[in-house]
Amino acid sequence: MIRQLPVLLLFPVVISAQALLPQSTQPQTHYRDTVFSPGTEEGSPALGAREKFDIHAYRMGAPRVFAGYLFVAGLQQMQNSPGQWGRGFDGFAKRYGTDLGVNAMREGFSYGLDTVTHEDPRFFRSEKTGVGPRMKDALLQVLVAHTDSGGRNFAYGNVLSAYGSSEIATNWLPSRHDSVGDGMIYGTLLLAGDAGRNAFREFWPDIRRKLRDR
Repeated sequence: MIRQLPVLLLFPVVISAQALLPQSTQPQTHYRDTVFSPGTEEGSPALGAREKFDIHAYRMGAPRVFAGYLFVAGLQQMQNSPGQWGRGFDGFAKRYGTDLGVNAMREGFSYGLDTVTHEDPRFFRSEKTGVGPRMKDALLQVLVAHTDSGGRNFAYGNVLSAYGSSEIATNWLPSRHDSVGDGMIYGTLLLAGDAGRNAFREFWPDIRRKLRDR
């Protein structure tokens, strides 16, 4: 598992890169769930259960998900991680299937928890000024979720889905990577990737404007 750490950190960012995909692949809501979109604004209307389902289903089954994890599995194949699976086609299939399976489980768990706890799965851009306060707001959204009523709550959906899906995945990982501790590492890495994705989404609109001004 340790050899997988650099690759696992790419998960949430790589599968969100979809600037070249047609707009028809977007979920049918006002919210665009891409790493290049600015997120939503504070005070936006709450999402219904169907809109939350659309977001999680998109994160689970959009073409960019399959393409992104194909790339990630390729990197794992190059590293031969986990080594017990080898570098053949069978090993690649196991890596690719595991990556897709963890993502699918996570989005399914997250949708259920978001619905029960009334959490909002969208990313909200900070209303503060300054790099530090904005970065803090972006990173905190990994652990603190916006609620349907406009408040804040511990991000049960995001956190528990990361660790739950990771622990389940250890059931089919090779023996050297199937401990509870490995699952905790895997889940923590998924959350670390979420943090990087949030930071990028917070500042990308500013970077894009500066690039256009040039």
